[in-house]
Amino acid sequence: MNRQVWQVLRAVVVGLALAGRAGAASAQAGDAVRTMEGPRRGAAPAPRAGAQAPVRPITVGAPVQGSLTADDPRYGQRGAFQAWRFEARAGQRYQVTLRSRDFDAYAFVARSVGGLTEEFVNDDDGAGDTDARLRFRSPTDQTYLIVAQALEAGRTGAYTLQVEALPELPPARPVAMTIGEAKEGTLDDASPMLEDGGTEYRHQVFTFRGTGQRVRVTMRSGAFDAFLRVRKVTAAGEEEVGNDDDSGGGSDAMLVFAANGEYRVYARALEAERSGAFTLSVTEVVSKPVTSRPVTLGQPVDGTLTTDDPELDDGRRFHQYALTGRPGERFTVTLRSSDFDAFVDFGSVSGGVFESSESDDDGAGGTDAQLNVTMPAEGTWVIRVHGLERGKLGSYRLTVERRASK
Repeated sequence: MNRQVWQVLRAVVVGLALAGRAGAASAQAGDAVRTMEGPRRGAAPAPRAGAQAPVRPITVGAPVQGSLTADDPRYGQRGAFQAWRFEARAGQRYQVTLRSRDFDAYAFVARSVGGLTEEFVNDDDGAGDTDARLRFRSPTDQTYLIVAQALEAGRTGAYTLQVEALPELPPARPVAMTIGEAKEGTLDDASPMLEDGGTEYRHQVFTFRGTGQRVRVTMRSGAFDAFLRVRKVTAAGEEEVGNDDDSGGGSDAMLVFAANGEYRVYARALEAERSGAFTLSVTEVVSKPVTSRPVTLGQPVDGTLTTDDPELDDGRRFHQYALTGRPGERFTVTLRSSDFDAFVDFGSVSGGVFESSESDDDGAGGTDAQLNVTMPAEGTWVIRVHGLERGKLGSYRLTVERRASK
């Protein structure tokens, strides 16, 4: 949890407790909570004088009007906020919408769990433009607290807040794919919603079948941070294979695994309410023979990475070099390239599987890499050289030099 969220939760936790004890009577009078400064290393939280936040009641289905003023509490880099509470029913889906023409809206929902208050879900633009909207399902009958806030410091003004009960989610229709195919998709208001960890996300579902191949499932988008979840279809339902949000480079998602049977790919944004176009692809990872090239101490080796070279699970092409030594011997490994951001990896290979001991991408300055390694045991170890980013190819120079023993 980031510091700003922590500050707001400290500000409203007392309000939740009071709401649970006082019931309807306190709903009329309003419960006041004093804002607290966030945690600072080496210092205990201290009260922030003069900031009172009444916790107002809101009824599901009945919009309320509010106004943030300079007298309302605020924290961190964001603006003033007001707190509202409502009673939720177990299993019910809810939608919270915060709109304002005066400020960029930010809303989050908090709940009390085991005596602690935690953020449940948040949003700042899910309703379009600068309005906020979030959806969630309440697992139990309990009181929730909604914080209505200006995203930017110093902004105030009128707003409308609404809590709505939503119908059950219709199932998504899976899109069939084959290995080697790519599909274009779009997440928008017409997309089915997926519940994941108590939060709802726009999503699409894709299916494919494998017969033992090693496959790479990739989701790319220029509109949002991509998130993938892959499950195998079994007689008992679905079995989790894995999930990812950034292994495809940047904000793209990627999973690599051996596919044998039917699989479902759940494609969504990492953050709730995000929308936009994306591409989903399923490709076979074809293993190419990996040859350990020789390297002579003190003599630079020039090489070129091409699309004909073997690739890592994430698609980066690489070359591998063998380095033999005795325990305690020390070496400096330097990789330079003007064509790509250099990355060097030192480790061992057992049963055809590479295990990294240490790596570097900028130790030689700029985009060049350098490692100072010490032989952990006698034998042959390997150096792998490649680009920091997938798809980056070109010429490089590798130098391995012996360093004086300590």
